[in-house]
Amino acid sequence: MEAIKSANHYDCVIRLQEKLGGLAEVVAANV
Repeated sequence: MEAIKSANHYDCVIRLQEKLGGLAEVVAANV
């Protein structure tokens, strides 16, 4: 059960990093 929760958390972190990376690209393009 813990392994599933851990994998799910890891997936959320990756998605968050992708969103932040996309946001950083937009900001860089506007500067």
